[in-house]
Amino acid sequence: MKSLKFTCLLVLFTSVTFLSCENEPLTGTFTDEILVDSDGEGNGGTDVSEPFYAKVNGDEFVETTLEAYVFNGKIFVRAYDASGSAIIIGMPDTVSESSFDFNGSEYTATYEDANTPPNVFTIADSGEVTIVTHNVDDNIIEGVFNFVSTPGSSISPQYNITEGVFSVSY
Repeated sequence: MKSLKFTCLLVLFTSVTFLSCENEPLTGTFTDEILVDSDGEGNGGTDVSEPFYAKVNGDEFVETTLEAYVFNGKIFVRAYDASGSAIIIGMPDTVSESSFDFNGSEYTATYEDANTPPNVFTIADSGEVTIVTHNVDDNIIEGVFNFVSTPGSSISPQYNITEGVFSVSY
């Protein structure tokens, strides 16, 4: 009786293995990208599928190093280009999906221009970050941002950071 049960079980397992198809087509609509309008709503035109993208005064900022980390209760997204210039976005590690103005304390944005001697470090005077998704279990955050920044004691040079997106794990 045991051998009959074992034989039936073996036949059933073998049948399922041969009849199942590894490459079955999927049906439905699938998307890998998050698109956000300038007002923060979905189905818009900003592609957050790239790890990082931004323009500085109309020129693409091509990051060579991208990192995201938590320090003192804040998530920081930091991107450097080949010259050493940097864009840094900071927000509370408890941030949820919404739009926030850069305020210099909870929500921060800075741009450091390594091409202008001495390095010009600027702080966002205006602008916002929109958190599109924040998965605290998997430590993944995606958002869009833009800001205008100037050095703390001056009105020039002024940097206009536009079309910013990030999709990082921290």
